[in-house]
Amino acid sequence: MVALEGYRFIREGKDWIDFSEKMKWNRNWIIISSWSGNPVIADISKVETPIYYDYVGGEFSPKLLVDSLEKFDYFLSVWLDKHEDRYYKSGEYQSNFYELMEKEWKIKLNNEEIKNICEFLPIAKSKENFAPIEQRIREKVKKYYVYLDAPGENKSKVILAVKKETGLSFDEIRNRLNSNGFLIAEGYGENILVLADYFISLGAKVRTEQK
Repeated sequence: MVALEGYRFIREGKDWIDFSEKMKWNRNWIIISSWSGNPVIADISKVETPIYYDYVGGEFSPKLLVDSLEKFDYFLSVWLDKHEDRYYKSGEYQSNFYELMEKEWKIKLNNEEIKNICEFLPIAKSKENFAPIEQRIREKVKKYYVYLDAPGENKSKVILAVKKETGLSFDEIRNRLNSNGFLIAEGYGENILVLADYFISLGAKVRTEQK
């Protein structure tokens, strides 16, 4: 229920209300993860458990990632096993390192499935070489900090996105909104700026600092 809060269920006091029809949320859809506030959805009506994705805001119309939970688990296991910050920059991996992952992905996934997941997460192959993150930190590359100053007119959507991004409860988010300097993200990559733009697109007042 907590994972589906804001999608299928709404909590009012101590009670949970099923809003599946109003939210156009299929009762067989389960949230198993999220990326920048956007849900990764498992369809438990089928034995293989196909995995879909969607974007927060508007009506839900999930798109297929892979046709089974086993494939999605395999994709992530390869990625997590081989991921190293020294080969990573702004959502991109150095070409030879990416190809090493791709070689293993193709054991169980087809090209279209790899493309779908890479676009959603996102994961990309760099067209150029770049300095390892440790070197960039030593060279005093500044870190980005994203603060939420006000949720704006679309408060419910913004709060839901913050919950999916930070893992905080709705009560914690509401309390922090009443204080100055609600830090919602930090990091060295440009993905942090993409996340800031996403919240701005929802109508939130966001402040980005570099230190």
